[in-house]
Amino acid sequence: MEQKNEWIIGREGDIKVSDGRVSRRHARVTRGAEGVFIEDLNSTAGTYVNGKLVKRKKIDVHDKVTLGTEYVLDVAGLLAAMPMSDAEFTESFRLLKEVYDTYNRTKIRIQSRSQGKMMLKRSLPMAVPGLLIALVGGRDSSFMIVGTVLSALAVIGGSVWGAKEMEKSPERLWQLDEQFKIDYACPDCKKPFGAHNSWESLRRQGQCPYCRRKFNVK
Repeated sequence: MEQKNEWIIGREGDIKVSDGRVSRRHARVTRGAEGVFIEDLNSTAGTYVNGKLVKRKKIDVHDKVTLGTEYVLDVAGLLAAMPMSDAEFTESFRLLKEVYDTYNRTKIRIQSRSQGKMMLKRSLPMAVPGLLIALVGGRDSSFMIVGTVLSALAVIGGSVWGAKEMEKSPERLWQLDEQFKIDYACPDCKKPFGAHNSWESLRRQGQCPYCRRKFNVK
């Protein structure tokens, strides 16, 4: 496939599709400084990105693009035939800073939720009604008993709830890491940088450690 930055896809396009449900000129894929976009050219059956009907949408290698009801576009192959400009590469790398910072903030938040803090957080709001009943009752022993029992039940319930929330932490960390591998990668060669390669250290290097493509982000 030759390299260029605009492709018409359809039964009579640059990329020919032998599917009667695909229009003659179904969609256009373009690459510019802001990335790669697919645009529906008023097709009969529509263009879908990850199952959603679109008119114009930015796409990358992880998206599933369907023309009509069944034809799935080879996004990876198409992107390989659309060279990324230096301006787009630099801008895409700059945006990875927020990806890296968000990952670290989220990871710290998940890891810092100790069981004790979680239990306390869940227990105290639930104990408030019982404490109020005890205070309103004053010296009335029946109010005191009811309030104390409700508070105790709230603490126990909150502890159980907190423990269950803590059990979810490993799964949340795993999901976070898996998504990070996809998002924090070279905009060109798509190889994951990994958490050990901080955005700042990569910026100082001025190039991808894998494909060696250079960028200039100040």
